[in-house]
Amino acid sequence: MPETPHRKSDALDLVAFVGTAAASFIFSWDLAQFVWGLWLSSLLVGYALIVYGILTAAHRTTAAAPMDGAGLAFRALGGAGALFMLAFFTVHFGGFHFVHGVFLGVFFPLTSNNNGFDTVWINAGIALRTSWPMVLGSAIAMRDKFAAAKEHFRPDTPYRSVIRMHFLIFVFFGAKVAHVDNRWLYIVVLFFYFFPISALKWLRPHTT
Repeated sequence: MPETPHRKSDALDLVAFVGTAAASFIFSWDLAQFVWGLWLSSLLVGYALIVYGILTAAHRTTAAAPMDGAGLAFRALGGAGALFMLAFFTVHFGGFHFVHGVFLGVFFPLTSNNNGFDTVWINAGIALRTSWPMVLGSAIAMRDKFAAAKEHFRPDTPYRSVIRMHFLIFVFFGAKVAHVDNRWLYIVVLFFYFFPISALKWLRPHTT
């Protein structure tokens, strides 16, 4: 019997969950590396979704315009609107992450030099080298959002990860104070990030 589409989706989500959880043990991530991995995933995957959504929306809007004077003007107007939206969300979305990065640099530094705003990018570069599997797992988990953006882009979608990350800053800080075992904290967080709850229906008995 061929696989149904939702089972294929569940399988990839399971790969993202298991692969990222395994990477946290294989690469021996400490709490700072794990937190910065979430930050980097939110920034890179979220921004990629914004760029993809804006460009596809502009293409849908202008693709049917005729190649006459009015049509070319409409295309130019659509292109200008897309550039404005890209600039706006680059500053707005990037600004959210920059502010979060400043706080993370204080509480979860990846380098001993944590003075100044430029340390956000220093920490980000370190995170990219050590926590890239989390970025890959996040991209896999968000693939349905990219597919949906082909038809209708919701700008609020990438910001949900920002809100979730903001909440997790307090969770991780509490875990740091309470000396919680980081390894199991990672599994719990990754479960809520990646694990496909719909896959649990595979375990239910099927009735005829």
